[in-house]
Amino acid sequence: MGRELQLGYGSNRRVYGDPGEGYSQSTPRDSYFGGRGVRAINADIPHEEPQLPSCLAITKAGDPCKARPAEGQSFCSFHKE
Repeated sequence: MGRELQLGYGSNRRVYGDPGEGYSQSTPRDSYFGGRGVRAINADIPHEEPQLPSCLAITKAGDPCKARPAEGQSFCSFHKE
């Protein structure tokens, strides 16, 4: 259950997110938070994972080897020879 749906009973209770009486916010929270300037970014920017090199060998079952070779090599340490 979200915090905004919770109920509190007592004389000093308030709804979650309500700053209380007499509160004034000088800077909007979406641009300034915790002493730092915050800029929003678009989440719909396409992101591609970097292609890691993989071993060129094939296992007995016919599947490609999942191990990574050393830098500058085509085969992993198991399929080197």
